[in-house]
Amino acid sequence: MVFSFSVESDHLEEIIIIGGGVAGLTCLNALVDQGFSPLLIEGGTIGTPKMCGEFIAPMAVQHLQNWEIGPITPISRVDFYTQKNQMHIQFSNLAGAVSRAEVENQLAARAKRLGGRIRENTYLQHTTPATDSAPYRFEFSTGEVVEAKSAFFATGKCGHDVEQRETITPYHGIKLHF
Repeated sequence: MVFSFSVESDHLEEIIIIGGGVAGLTCLNALVDQGFSPLLIEGGTIGTPKMCGEFIAPMAVQHLQNWEIGPITPISRVDFYTQKNQMHIQFSNLAGAVSRAEVENQLAARAKRLGGRIRENTYLQHTTPATDSAPYRFEFSTGEVVEAKSAFFATGKCGHDVEQRETITPYHGIKLHF
């Protein structure tokens, strides 16, 4: 896509990634490996402990190992139980488990070392989608306005309530992992 427009923002980025969890950081690393220098925006702090670990599918374990991320606890089988049934899944290649906070910190460090840029504690307040004649336009909690030719959204929460109103914004999103 070729843009011809006048930039009315603080600056123009080639690629922006919104969300600094495992998915966003994996996207950042994959793009850095392809020679890009994307900007990742995270509303909180990367590596903040969460109430869950991370199950890593066999193919993803190989990617993380190639990036020297770990240690990853190997998982050869998963068991599911209900009151009346049980199901077992045996993996032909090892799956894995890892602390979300640790894998996020390691992915962020790798990406920064290779030219990826990360901005934390910066909330997205408004997005204007790209059109044939204009790029994406992002307005952040810092007051900064940034435009980008390409954008990846890797977040499970949208609509952060900056003013802490009485209404609670529901969680909505799709979680996809590499």
